[in-house]
Amino acid sequence: MAKPIPTPTDATEATDEGEQEQEYAEVPGMTFSASLDPGLDLILIAFGGILAIGGTVGYMQAGSTMSLVMGVGSGVYMLLMALLTMNNPRSVPMLFAIIAAAFVLTGVMSMRYIKTRTFFPAGWMLLNSAAMGFRYGERLAMVLMLREQDRKSAAAAKVLKSQ
Repeated sequence: MAKPIPTPTDATEATDEGEQEQEYAEVPGMTFSASLDPGLDLILIAFGGILAIGGTVGYMQAGSTMSLVMGVGSGVYMLLMALLTMNNPRSVPMLFAIIAAAFVLTGVMSMRYIKTRTFFPAGWMLLNSAAMGFRYGERLAMVLMLREQDRKSAAAAKVLKSQ
């Protein structure tokens, strides 16, 4: 079972050892595995690195300039998205941009896999790209749900305050 997701209103409490312990609030009826904690997204950084290295290797082995341009370009784009989301992991436009890029890669690699019928690199990158698209789709769903939950909480607090 995944760790509960921190919400924007989470408080921290000091434990006996003096460490900070974060309280978590769960979205009712759902458990998410994607973290919304600020910090480096190591999975997205690794994916961007794999894309860039794969494009470079494709160019060195087959002399494919398209592989170099698309691999390095996609890799740099994913690395840039990882850096931009570092301070704002709840940015809906950035999450959409990551999901769109992952599913474009999924489509391109699907066509390459159908054409070549080889698992590596086309099938492997197809699976990785689809997994990234679904991972960030899950994160987007969580962000949108938490925003709705916060909106409802603010509306309820406003009603209670007016009474």
